[in-house]
Amino acid sequence: MGDGTAGRRNVTVYVRGLDSGKYGFVIYVDNEKVHEDCGSVKEDEEKSGDIAEFVALIRALKYLKDNGYSEDRITVKAGSQILVNIMARRWITRGLYYPYYVNASRYARSLDISYERVPGIMNKEAENLAKNCRSTEC
Repeated sequence: MGDGTAGRRNVTVYVRGLDSGKYGFVIYVDNEKVHEDCGSVKEDEEKSGDIAEFVALIRALKYLKDNGYSEDRITVKAGSQILVNIMARRWITRGLYYPYYVNASRYARSLDISYERVPGIMNKEAENLAKNCRSTEC
């Protein structure tokens, strides 16, 4: 008997935010890079690594939903303990992070998604994207 997982791909999303408000994310599907992007938080948003990482997550999840990855297994690897614990529902959020949680949850709601905190050394590609990003406000 099948469990509905046949043919599902393994999607890994690396997100990184910097205190400058810049972010980067990289998406791998079955160990092959399929997408990367970077940008900056909006001018009126707080510039912190955690906020930038939430914005990166939102952009990455939107990309996955818009490009047909809704049926796949998704693992988000992030440096932000705040992001990981809020999105994994280990922590309740109010205030500053709440609107980002709500926005990310809109995309994550129907996905088979897990969150994992990783040290910066395992997130170098997304970090380098953020550091070298020339993009302005997204």
